[in-house]
Amino acid sequence: MKNYAKEIDGVSRKCSRDKREYRRCKNCGILFLTSSNRKQICEKCSTYQPINTKTIICIDYGKEIEVKAWDVNTKRCKDCQLIYRKEYKKIWYKNRVDRCFLNKND
Repeated sequence: MKNYAKEIDGVSRKCSRDKREYRRCKNCGILFLTSSNRKQICEKCSTYQPINTKTIICIDYGKEIEVKAWDVNTKRCKDCQLIYRKEYKKIWYKNRVDRCFLNKND
């Protein structure tokens, strides 16, 4: 969009000798002024916007769970995790006892 347009979507320009031109943001679609050919995103969209929570699906029952955004290890809901840990500890302890028993018989 060249500068010779005096009014674009209600935004008016007074000086046509200015090197800046209006561009439309690729994310939100609003008009913003820029003097660079490389800039394609407005200031509002280009700043850091943290994500607080995200939704994942439990791998056992398929129930949706809301977790913090930086939590990358959670795969199960709390109920399924307790059941899984009990079973895991039971198997781990049985294997450990079997190994100790085999070593004593040698």
